[in-house]
This record gives sequence, structure tokens and C-alpha cells, in this order.
Amino acid sequence: MTNWKKPANDPGNQRPAPAAQPVTEEDITAYAAGWLPEKEAKRVREAVASNPELLASLDRTLQIMSLFEADPEVPPPERLLHRTIATVYMRDAADRCAFPYSPSFATRSRLTHTRFRLLDLAVALVLAFVVSALLFPAITRVREYYRQAACRENLRQVGLALAVYADQFNGALPQTTWSGGLGAPAAIQPVALIEHGYLGDRLALYCPGDRDSGPPLAVTTDQLRTARASADGEKLRKLLRAAAGSYAFSTGYLVDGTYYGPTLKAASAQVLVADRPPMDLTGAWLPTANSHNHGGQGQNALYADLHVGFLVTPEALASRDSIYANRANRLGASLAWDDISLAPGDVLPEGPLALSANAAEEQELF
Repeated sequence: MTNWKKPANDPGNQRPAPAAQPVTEEDITAYAAGWLPEKEAKRVREAVASNPELLASLDRTLQIMSLFEADPEVPPPERLLHRTIATVYMRDAADRCAFPYSPSFATRSRLTHTRFRLLDLAVALVLAFVVSALLFPAITRVREYYRQAACRENLRQVGLALAVYADQFNGALPQTTWSGGLGAPAAIQPVALIEHGYLGDRLALYCPGDRDSGPPLAVTTDQLRTARASADGEKLRKLLRAAAGSYAFSTGYLVDGTYYGPTLKAASAQVLVADRPPMDLTGAWLPTANSHNHGGQGQNALYADLHVGFLVTPEALASRDSIYANRANRLGASLAWDDISLAPGDVLPEGPLALSANAAEEQELF
């Protein structure tokens, strides 16, 4: 029996074409992202062109994806990558814990970490306080040491100028006699040394530790005489104090009722110059207290052999009497050859300069 076959072009011999696979939302998303091959992309385009719903889905997908495009003018959030990794890590850690992840868990973690950092800061502050408590006193001592050293060097310069002057004037130190009195104020010594070229640097009269006044002023004897002749006693006192700077000088001797000007003796115990005494709130001198030049710790004293010693009390090492007051416990001239009495610039042999509005009364003091 012969097998009979239908012609190939017989419609009854053809199999039906497989139905086209429908386009899904995933296909739309992949097409918008450009992930589909050309054949699949063509299929999606044809479906979108004939289906308004698919076209609307494609437009919505493209709008959403446009939000992820980077704007070159807007920088990304700071540390975005690190914060994203940290968030993923926290969520993963929360999933492994007995309780689910929640924002409160992250908040508690941050608070715990903050308390730890505050504790570190407290420890650092305590250590800084301890170190400063140990370091600041040492720095203060070093500064005071160098102030004392600078003051000693200044006194040596003044002492050398006094020695040269005394050598040329038979042992006499700078002095003058103003009519109507025993002698000049203590400030006449530094004024004369500078005025006649024996002391070239006026700053040698200024102690670096002096907090009560500034560097000495350029004062001449003519200025002092003019101020003394005027009725302004306060101006005269300020000039005398400024001329003497930070130091106290001898005003001479009263021996058996006779006045002798200051001299330089060979005795090494003789004190020629020292840091000036302190003042009280009214501006009066305090001859029994330590100088303020070195914080009340003591005063440098220049001796006749030109060495400088530091006295922790205002007393001479040999006689144990005050270097700022005579044996009558007053500011003014010494009352014996072995009596040491150094005075600030505005002190006369008779005592501190009296302030008066009457010029005639002022002249009687000199």
C-alpha cells in the first residue's frame, strides 16, 4: 500500500505558530535599562507600540530611572558610600540578633559610643590639668630666674658707672646741694650718671620684673629744678620717681648733726643700689617689706665691690638692719657710717618729698 502524504502547501499540513510571549513589567524595566538583546528589545517595542498600558508603564519606568542619573553640578552626599555600607551592616547584624533591627537600636549604639568618647575627653582634660599644674610653676620659676639675672646685670652696669664716677671725684658719688636743704633727692645719682655720660643705657635703670612702673624717663637736673620751682609738687615727685627707675640709691649721711653726701667706700659690705621698696595703695613707700620687682620674694643688692647678691628680706647681711630705712626706721639719710639706707628717687636726706601747693614750702625741703 502506498503511503500518501499531503502536499506541503496544504493548510491542513501546517502546524500553528506558537503564541507570542506577553511583555511583563520586568521586560519593560530591562528594556528601559538597556539590558535586552536586540531581538527581545524589538519584541518589547512592538508590544509597547500596540498597547497603551505598556506605553504608560515604559514612560513611568523611564521617569523613575531618570532620578538616578547623577547631576555633575550637585555633589553626592558626604560619605554616602560609608553610610550605606554601615546601614547594610547594621541591618545584617540586626537580622542575626534575637530581636529585629529598629532605629532605636542604632540610636542606642550611637549614644553608647558618644558616652565612651566623652569619657576619653574627661581623661584627657584631667591629664592636661595635671601636666599644667606641674609645668606652669616651673615656667614661672624659670621666668623669674631670668628676670633676676637681667636685674643683676643692670645693677652691675650702674655699679660700674658709679665706680668710674667715684674714681674721678675722690670717692664721692653724684650729689648736689639745693638751697635751703641738706642735699638732693636720691634720683640725682642716676640723672647725673646719664647726663654726664657715665651710664650710656637708660634701660639699665629698669628691672624686667618691675610691674609698678615703666622704663625710666629722660630727666635732666634742669627739668627737676624747674619742676621744683613750680607749684606742682605732684609733677616733681613723678619726675623723681621716673628718673630713678626701678632702683633705690643712697641719699648720704648724717653724722653728729653734719650732713655728708653719698660716697663709695672700700668696704665690701656697703650696699650702693638695690631694687626699690614697695608702695602701699596711697603711693607711700614701705621700707620694711620686700620689693615688688621680684614678686615679693626679695631684692637684688649691689655692693661696693660690684658684686650683686639677692636678699630674701630687706636686711643687710652684715648689720641685719633694713636697707631701706636708717636706724631711726625712717626713709632718708643714714645716721652713721655703717648705717645702710637706700631710698627711691623722690626721697630727700630729710625723708620723702612732701607734696604741697606752695612752691616756697617745697624749696625749704632742699
